[in-house]
Amino acid sequence: TEEEPLDVTEVRRVKRITMKQVMNSAIDAFNIERGGIYTIKQLFINPGAAVLDYLGVNRFHYVPPFRILIVTTAIALFMIGIAELPEQAATDFSTGFNSSIEDRDSDREKSQQVLESIFHLMELVQGYTNLILWTFIPFIALFTWLINLKRKFNYAEHIVFQTYLFCLSNILSLLFPLDHFLPGWVIFLVVYILMFFYYTYGYKEFLNKSWMRSFFETCLILIFSLTFWSVLLGVSLILYLLLDTNTL
Repeated sequence: TEEEPLDVTEVRRVKRITMKQVMNSAIDAFNIERGGIYTIKQLFINPGAAVLDYLGVNRFHYVPPFRILIVTTAIALFMIGIAELPEQAATDFSTGFNSSIEDRDSDREKSQQVLESIFHLMELVQGYTNLILWTFIPFIALFTWLINLKRKFNYAEHIVFQTYLFCLSNILSLLFPLDHFLPGWVIFLVVYILMFFYYTYGYKEFLNKSWMRSFFETCLILIFSLTFWSVLLGVSLILYLLLDTNTL
């Protein structure tokens, strides 16, 4: 009672953390032990039908799109990091830039400052690659929604659809480290052909359209969304570069 409070002493036995507990905790953080393999399998088999299932009564079978987006993006960035393509591209750019200013001694100091700013910008972009890539999802979802305004799906549902397709694209990045054994252009060609196929296939099944119509509408959606996204991203990066070099 309030007049006579109980004197209760709780004795707790704390167990040491084991590797099993650490692994279970890591898996539980992403909640991929419940439906993760099933979600990825269904996305590869039929991405459009998988998204329809998630939007319908079978939602509990799937990992939510934004949770699996985090996991697959981490995998994609790791695979790109161990590939040779980014490092080779940076080396080629530096070599080409330096060779272009060899004959301009008066501008050498300014050009070196610009080069340093560019590399600083590349490091910044690399640090926020996942966030930058994710900004593409609402762009492509917007154009998918606008082309299909008469359909039953709202903009939010198109974002879910494009998020799952983006996760599928991340998984295909597992092929990038093969550039250690095959020419880089071959890997890029295979990956982007597969990406385009799955985007078209998913679009066809999700919106119940013919292959021909799905092909042309997917091309239009990708062209418009990539153009607007690239322009806005490019302008933002250029403004940052100009400010960083004090030329604005």
